Amino acid sequence: MTDAQIVKIKQIALFAGLLGALTLLIHSFLSWTVGKPNAAQDKRAVIQAIPSITKNIDDSSIWMQRIEGKLKNSEKRNAELEKELEGQRVQMDAIIKGQEILLEEMSQKLEFISQQAAEQQENTNQLDKNMQNHNAWPPGENTTDEFAYGAGNPPAIFSTSLKLSEKNKNLKINYIPAGTFVRAVILGGVDASASISSQSEPRPVLLRLVDLGVLPNHARANIQDCHIIAAVYGDISSERAYARTERISCTLKNGKVFESSLEGYIAGEDGKDGVRGKVIRREGDLLWNSFFAGAVSGLGKGMSQGLGTTSISPLGSTTTTTGSDVLKSGAYSGIGEGADRLQKYFIERAEQYQPVIQIAAGREITVVFTKGLTLDGIKL
Repeated sequence: MTDAQIVKIKQIALFAGLLGALTLLIHSFLSWTVGKPNAAQDKRAVIQAIPSITKNIDDSSIWMQRIEGKLKNSEKRNAELEKELEGQRVQMDAIIKGQEILLEEMSQKLEFISQQAAEQQENTNQLDKNMQNHNAWPPGENTTDEFAYGAGNPPAIFSTSLKLSEKNKNLKINYIPAGTFVRAVILGGVDASASISSQSEPRPVLLRLVDLGVLPNHARANIQDCHIIAAVYGDISSERAYARTERISCTLKNGKVFESSLEGYIAGEDGKDGVRGKVIRREGDLLWNSFFAGAVSGLGKGMSQGLGTTSISPLGSTTTTTGSDVLKSGAYSGIGEGADRLQKYFIERAEQYQPVIQIAAGREITVVFTKGLTLDGIKL
């Protein structure tokens, strides 16, 4: 084989290799470009599939759901308003009913007052008529020969007796009945004891009457400026001082003095039995001192017993104190005994301090009579 043929064969082989490489390159390029559009198409298919679902939802359904929600809210609000209106209606009915009852009661009271006024006016007219018939009889009419006066009848003098009849023999003059009350002032303050035995040991207090006595049926008794002695005791639970009157004394215009026993009680400014006062307690500090003394006593005794050494044997337990602890034990024992006696002293003093109710002078009170009283020589 010649050199020319060898060169030609090499050229053919090189051309065939280049052609194969070019073919392989074209095949690879085509494979890459074909696979990529397929993925994009799949992605577009997915994207198109999603909107297709939303397209199936009807716009009218969404609108209906919104309308139904608003209707439900409106119905709920209407129910709440109806409930509130029903409550207000019940309240208004109760108020109207109460007003009707009140108007009916007022109408009945007005009718009763009108009837009383008419009866009183009728009684007054009848009394005036009777007085006119009795004091101003015309001559010769509605009279008897014994009491007739006027023309043809000579004047005459009649006498009568002012003695009490048998019916009125028990009528008492200058008598103050039970239930009479009169305003008074406390001339001297008092510290009313509020102890357990305070009722058996009351304190005296002086009162002066500053007004006329008010009797039943609005009558008046002139007992102004008379003095009253009362016995006062305190009550710690109500914080009031209660008083019971004992004696009353008055000086007459002719210089004579009237004095008598008096049964009654005293009412305060609030109208209740007794006078409210200030509670004074003095045993608080003593009780605290007694407490601290007891604590010191217990501490001293405990420390004294803690210094000894206790030995337990078959024969029993024995406590021994060394020489260095004897002085300490004695000091602690002395402190305990002294504090114990001090505690007892404070307790005894606290028992002597009882609470009191302070009533200041000048307080205006009311004296109420619980039993009738005859005032000899005093004109009521």
